[in-house]
Amino acid sequence: MTGTESREQRVAVQTPQAFVAAKLREAYSGDLAGATDCSSLVEARGGRVKVVEGDPHLLKVTTRADLEQVAAWL
Repeated sequence: MTGTESREQRVAVQTPQAFVAAKLREAYSGDLAGATDCSSLVEARGGRVKVVEGDPHLLKVTTRADLEQVAAWL
C-alpha cells in the first residue's frame, strides 16, 4: 500500500474483547493464520463482532505517559 489509508471506517478499541465462550472456543479451533486478535478469529468463522462504546478512563497503563495520565486523573 502506498499513501495514507482512509480512517473513516476505523475505530479505536479497548481490551479485553468479550465473546460467548463457546463461540470463542470454536473460533480458536479453526485456522489461526492471519488472525490478529479474538475478533478476527470470530469473524473468520462467520461470527459477527459488535463494537460498543468504551470509557477512555479505562486506560491500559504501559508507558510512563500512561502512568502520568492516570496520576493526573487521580
